Amino acid sequence: MGSERKLIKRFEKKFQERFIQDRELLESYQNDESGYTGKLPYGIVFPESTHELSFIVKNLAIERCFYTIRGMGTGKSG
Repeated sequence: MGSERKLIKRFEKKFQERFIQDRELLESYQNDESGYTGKLPYGIVFPESTHELSFIVKNLAIERCFYTIRGMGTGKSG
């Protein structure tokens, strides 16, 4: 859990209100249309640029943390 705590602090500092940790919202991102219930995320980040996305992915890789990229949730694909 140490790596996750480092990332949470780093993301809170950089993204402020765009780093979400509200449990109710996290639960809504835990599932998709497949019906499969995934693991509750530690947080959700809403990047506004490719630079920010790169920062997120690089930091996750450094700490060896798993992540899932999600679209806007506007519908099904496939």
